[in-house]
Amino acid sequence: MSAPGGGGEALALQVAAQCTPPAFAHVCPHIFRCADPTAQSGSFAFLESLGLRSVVLLSIEYPSTALEQFCAKNHAELHHFGIERRWPTPNVIGLREAYGAPSKASSLFLSSHEINSFSVLESIVKDALQLLLDVRNHPVLVTDTAGIFETGTLLGCLRKMQGWNFLSILVEYRGFAGPLARSTNERFIEMFDTDLVTLPPVEFIPDWLLPPQQFFVDEQERSDSAGTSDSSRRDSLSQ
Repeated sequence: MSAPGGGGEALALQVAAQCTPPAFAHVCPHIFRCADPTAQSGSFAFLESLGLRSVVLLSIEYPSTALEQFCAKNHAELHHFGIERRWPTPNVIGLREAYGAPSKASSLFLSSHEINSFSVLESIVKDALQLLLDVRNHPVLVTDTAGIFETGTLLGCLRKMQGWNFLSILVEYRGFAGPLARSTNERFIEMFDTDLVTLPPVEFIPDWLLPPQQFFVDEQERSDSAGTSDSSRRDSLSQ
């Protein structure tokens, strides 16, 4: 016979585990996305079930104590790609003067007349993608305050790495953003140069990225083979 209250305790744990964070979704095998998990009670209990090895935080705000404690408890590496960690102090001070506090700024999407942000964005997305595309960091959660703008832009660039066409990328981005979708985010995804991303050794590249990468390898091999054949043909004709 089970101890009194044991069934209720188990049920409570089960209910807590079902409290997914806002804007939660499964992106790829071992990659997940969500909004700030502290916004909904029970979110961390659910996230524990994912066995996360890494958490990518894209918000400009510093990590919450709750998120830091969650990562420490679950031995997950917290990677904060917030602007404050990437910009010199004068720029951060300028943000505070313009917006009153970092929490009022959009960490990745300030307009070009306010700051020269494209290169900063590009660097952040490049570094974050290199983390996502290395299985040694999996399972990994990508999160920001709303789970829409920063996360949507980063994962839109991930879809480019997977070979998705731009229309499909927009459908996914707008599916999360709804009427809040930003054309600046969409333009950034469209313009992002995937060649900037350095992939890990092949044994650490996720299986779901290998086919397009193998396609490029095969194309190069075919090109090299065609070049060799043309050279041989020219040599034979000249003899």
